[in-house]
Amino acid sequence: MPAICSIKPKKLQRLNSLVLPSIVTILRFSRATKEKVGFGLGFVLHVWNKKAVVIVNVALIQDDEYVRVLFGNGSVSDVEVFVDNVNSIYTSFLVEDNHGYCKPVKISSSEIGRGQVIFTIAVAWEKMKTGMYTGSVIHPRCISVKKLSKEPVNDYQNFFAFSCPLGGPVGLLERAPLRLIGAPVFNLAGEVVGVTEMVSKESYDMKFARLSGSLCTEMSMLFEDDDWKKKMQQKLENVQGHSDINM
Repeated sequence: MPAICSIKPKKLQRLNSLVLPSIVTILRFSRATKEKVGFGLGFVLHVWNKKAVVIVNVALIQDDEYVRVLFGNGSVSDVEVFVDNVNSIYTSFLVEDNHGYCKPVKISSSEIGRGQVIFTIAVAWEKMKTGMYTGSVIHPRCISVKKLSKEPVNDYQNFFAFSCPLGGPVGLLERAPLRLIGAPVFNLAGEVVGVTEMVSKESYDMKFARLSGSLCTEMSMLFEDDDWKKKMQQKLENVQGHSDINM
C-alpha cells in the first residue's frame, strides 16, 4: 500500500484528483509483435485547442517500439512527435484531448527543504495500477564534498533525494526502472518540484529527482528558446494551421 505519512485521507484524495489529469502512463509496444512490452510515465506540460503536449524522458523511447498514452480517466490515445532535440533528455508528444480531461502541471518555483513532504503518482510494480505514494525530501541538493578541502565528490546538484516506498533496489545512481522514469514529484500544493530519474543502490526507498529549475532548463533546451512556453505555443498554432489547411 502507498505510504500515507501523516496526511489526512481526504487531503490525499483531493491531491490525487488535482494532479491525476496531468499524469499519463506511457504504454510501450513491440513494433514486431504489437504486444505490450512495458510502460513508463510522462506528464502534460500544456493544453491548447483539444491538444495536449506530453513530456517524456527519452529513455522510454526505443527504436523497436512504439508508444501510446493512457490517461487517468482510462482513455488511450495515439501520439505523434511534437518537438524533439538530441541535446535534451526529454522529448514531447502531441496527443488528442477531445474530452477536455487533461490539465497541465504547475511547475514550482519555490525551493524545497529537508524533510518536506512530497508525493508522486507512479506504478510500484508491474502488475499494480498507477497509485499515489507519499514521502519526504532527504536532501534538497545532492552534492557531497571532502571534509577538509570541501571539493565536490559527487555533484548532482540539479537533483534532490527523496524517500518514497516505490520500486526496488538497483545499482548506485543507476537509471531508475523504466516504469519510474518520468514520474513527477509534487509538493502538497500540487506543484511539480522534480521529476524522478535515478534510484539508490540497495535502497527500497531512496530516489533522485531532477529539480524543477533544472527541468525548466531542459524545456528551454528542448524547445530551443529561453521563453519555451511562448515557443511551444507558437509551434502548436503552426501545427493547428497546417491541420486546417489539409482538411
